[in-house]
Amino acid sequence: STATDCDAGTYQDEEKREACEDCPAGYACPQKSEDYTSGPCSTGHFCPLNTHAVTSNDCPAGTYGPTTLLQSSDQCTICPSGSYCVGGKDAPDGECTAGYYCGQSSDSATKNNCPAGSYCPQGSSAPIPCPPG
Repeated sequence: STATDCDAGTYQDEEKREACEDCPAGYACPQKSEDYTSGPCSTGHFCPLNTHAVTSNDCPAGTYGPTTLLQSSDQCTICPSGSYCVGGKDAPDGECTAGYYCGQSSDSATKNNCPAGSYCPQGSSAPIPCPPG
């Protein structure tokens, strides 16, 4: 096999080999790849074994991927409290909207309504009880 025969998700870096090699986790190999090291998985994404493109698999909603070479969704970082993450990005998307609060893994700026008797400034991770009076 030559690299020109390799399907996406595989590569061949040696001539006259019978079969193409699996693209290792953390990398992506488009069709006809001669090398896997030129395709490190992009930030905001993960690349399990035999991935075709560096952006094939988004980090799921409620997480983000700040580094390259992630191999599974488990390696994506949990969105911090007070922020929200729609997925597929290298950082949280932003802070929760005023009037709402966001715990860990929030996927929306308006995840939880601030309850009566509390207030929630922008970026709140939990409702703050109103002072008496």
